[in-house]
Amino acid sequence: VKVPGRTVSPTVTLYLDDEEWDCDCDGQQDPCEHVSAAVIATRKARQLGRSLPTSNKAGGRVAYRLRADNDRVVVERYALTPAGKTPIKGSLATLLAGRADGPKVEPTKVDLSIDRLLTMKRLSSLPLDSFLSLLPLLADVEEVAVDDVPVRVDKRPLKPLATLRDAPHKKGFVLHFENNPSLRRLLVAGVALCDPCGHATTPAAPPHPIADASSKEHASSATPRLQLRPLGGMALSGRRLEKLPCERYYGPAQVVTLIGEVLPALADEAVLSIVTKRLPKRSRDLKPRVVVEVAQHGAALSVLPLLVYGDPPCARIDNGALVHLRGPLPIRDERAEARVSERLRAQLDLPLNHRRDFVGQQARAMAAKLRDYQNNPRHRVNGNAHRTLYPPKPLSASLSLGEGCFGVRFEAQGGDGAVTADTAAVMRAWQQGELLVPLMEGGWAELPHNWLAQHGHRLAELLAARNPEGQLARHALPVLAALCRDLDYPPPADLQKLRPLLEGFESLPPAALPSDLTATLRGYQQRGVDWLTFLRDAQLGAVLADDMGLGKTLQTLCVFRGRSLVVCPRSVVHNWAAEVARFRPSLRSHIYHGAQRKLDPDADVTLTTYAILRRDIDMLNEVAWDTAVLDEAQAIKNPDSQVAQAAYRLRAKFRVSLSGTPVENRLLELWSQMHFVNRGLLGGRGDFKARYEQPIAQGQPTAAQRLRQRIAPFLL
Repeated sequence: VKVPGRTVSPTVTLYLDDEEWDCDCDGQQDPCEHVSAAVIATRKARQLGRSLPTSNKAGGRVAYRLRADNDRVVVERYALTPAGKTPIKGSLATLLAGRADGPKVEPTKVDLSIDRLLTMKRLSSLPLDSFLSLLPLLADVEEVAVDDVPVRVDKRPLKPLATLRDAPHKKGFVLHFENNPSLRRLLVAGVALCDPCGHATTPAAPPHPIADASSKEHASSATPRLQLRPLGGMALSGRRLEKLPCERYYGPAQVVTLIGEVLPALADEAVLSIVTKRLPKRSRDLKPRVVVEVAQHGAALSVLPLLVYGDPPCARIDNGALVHLRGPLPIRDERAEARVSERLRAQLDLPLNHRRDFVGQQARAMAAKLRDYQNNPRHRVNGNAHRTLYPPKPLSASLSLGEGCFGVRFEAQGGDGAVTADTAAVMRAWQQGELLVPLMEGGWAELPHNWLAQHGHRLAELLAARNPEGQLARHALPVLAALCRDLDYPPPADLQKLRPLLEGFESLPPAALPSDLTATLRGYQQRGVDWLTFLRDAQLGAVLADDMGLGKTLQTLCVFRGRSLVVCPRSVVHNWAAEVARFRPSLRSHIYHGAQRKLDPDADVTLTTYAILRRDIDMLNEVAWDTAVLDEAQAIKNPDSQVAQAAYRLRAKFRVSLSGTPVENRLLELWSQMHFVNRGLLGGRGDFKARYEQPIAQGQPTAAQRLRQRIAPFLL
């Protein structure tokens, strides 16, 4: 509306169908005089069937022409008059003030706002960020063209399309992104030319607000124009749409993230369509609660409190994150979760989502708490392990003995008959100081502590000496005999043969001496030969630990029969050869040594050194020796040495270790020699350390006593 004396004409908008109006003047009255004038002029023009009147004194309207210059937008302005369009050079403010030559214009407030922005930028072409700040102003301008093609500017971003559908051939969902179908082309990166309609989110251009329905102006303005819009969702599409089309897969474990984070964020980035019917619905009605999972894990009562939503649970909280299980997806209530967590700590002293294993007295105490906790009908406990913990059933042990076999069974009488506990579990629980042991049928039983305190160590040694078929190593027979004696069990027949060894060396039967022996034995030497012969015939090894000079070599020569191997230091090899020739002249000896060494299969006694043993163990191991002797056996005191490892590999029916000092520094030296003569007698190195070495180092007298009893039959 042209107002005399005003540089800027107020713009009036009439919404005829709604009988609403708007004017950008600063008047205090509503409607203002400009609205009234526009209504009167419009009504009169309609009555006369004419166009709206124009002012002869008014200047031309400001029109805008946009064109791309690489990644920048050039903005050109023109004055539109009945005579045509005239370029506007410089700023409107300078032109209106008369300080510059140019066409007469009638700018609106929007035109002046645009002019100020362009003047402030002082640029003939605008970069993207500057042009994007100009777009909202151009949206209120009627005359805008791109390369002489009229357009209508829409400040709403043109968003890409996002479609959520079921993932083909697998669980989960696929989110597909593509360009908006109304897109024609890009003016520059980040600004799009698009159809005015053709997609639900891109409405057609509104009708001219004040034109008469019969006028040419209205007919012209009602013609759909292309729209100029900023690109939306450029993080998805890229400024040049280079990222589209694309897809993202969300597996079942990511459903919570998809629904709670991804889809809400897409509201500002894309036009979302959901075509799947499997997407869980969100619910505010589901409240957090605790479910306590209880189970028996070996000897432990295992308790796992879980924070869940729904009954049955449709989601749980795991490491602070919501994990969907089934059905609707709850909307988290973290305050309620905190209250539930605090109540759980107060009642059971347990943290959420952390499994705790309780054993012994702690298991009993937790079982009692869980029973009280479960008395509240609102509290859910899954599992019955805390109830089978009581009453604890007392276990009793029974032995099963056969020829060369040994077994033990731990049983308790339950309400439905006998129940059993795994023997290994019983021994493990006892060694760890537990009170209870799990039953194989489920539940717990109380360990027979008194029985194990008296017989547990012997039982552990016997179990360690069994092979997978239950056969007992012969070196463990003395332990079995002692256990049978303590329990008043009748010993098996094969134990009767070992009775002299168990009752003391004095009752050993006298051994028959070799017919070719040229020496007369002293009393203690005769007892040594009796002992060695007894062990040889019982297929057990021996450690002869007499002091130097007491005739260990002579005693050993008395028990040689068949093919024998003697390993000794190089300094005494020839001494052994001389002793064989002197005391057992019928035996043929051979020294296996030197660069040209070769085994003599006809030799009765083969003599070699520890160095040769280490080098030629593969060859020496091919012979099944009747007797293998290690002289000065402290040479294998380090079980990790190559010499010791080679000695362990020797094949022999009867093994003898000769050493005046079987233990010099560490008990492990004794283990190494016993491991050579009777493998498994003292268990593995780890067992030996835990059962004997560490307790003895800590001053436990019972451990030293047990070790002495264990090795006594095999050490003289």
